[in-house]
Amino acid sequence: MSSNNNNTNSNNTNNSNKKNVGNNPRQKNKWKGKKTSGNYSESFKGDCDDLKGKIYYIGNQKQADNFNTTTEAILEYCLRNYTHGLDVVQTLEELKEKDFISDIPIKATLPAGSSDEQKEAVKDAYKEEMKQFVTRKGLLKTNLMKVYGLIWGQCTKGLRAKLEARRNWNEGDMKDRIKYHPINLLKAIKEITDYS
Repeated sequence: MSSNNNNTNSNNTNNSNKKNVGNNPRQKNKWKGKKTSGNYSESFKGDCDDLKGKIYYIGNQKQADNFNTTTEAILEYCLRNYTHGLDVVQTLEELKEKDFISDIPIKATLPAGSSDEQKEAVKDAYKEEMKQFVTRKGLLKTNLMKVYGLIWGQCTKGLRAKLEARRNWNEGDMKDRIKYHPINLLKAIKEITDYS
């Protein structure tokens, strides 16, 4: 008889535990502190593992400070991984395409009476410098497309939606468009994270 009472008490305890599952304060707070609204999610780490979770997001009061931290990480990444990465860094820091005027090679002048061999050597050196200069300018365009993909890959879905909703996302004057233009993309992210 006492064993039946123990079973009954045990069943009542189990039933009362089942009823109180929703009332357990620990379970109520299980998701507290995690945002799942689509704007900012702690689980989103971005597409580039080397950036160690540095992302652009909205929906959090630290989003403006985070813009600076993430941008710094991207600039360091470019400096380490891109050929002539400094050109990309300078472009993104100034938010305008790099001006190569001061980098144009200048043909050396030889003193009067220089030999034909010296003249030919200077001419060849100048041709090589110009070739490298033109390659470097072309490489900046390639690297800017790469960095566009890098920046976009570090944006959360909520931020991407805000960017794509902008009037100049893919319309209007080419120089003002955001899509495929890393300078304009970075400007737009800065605006959104500063004022959201």
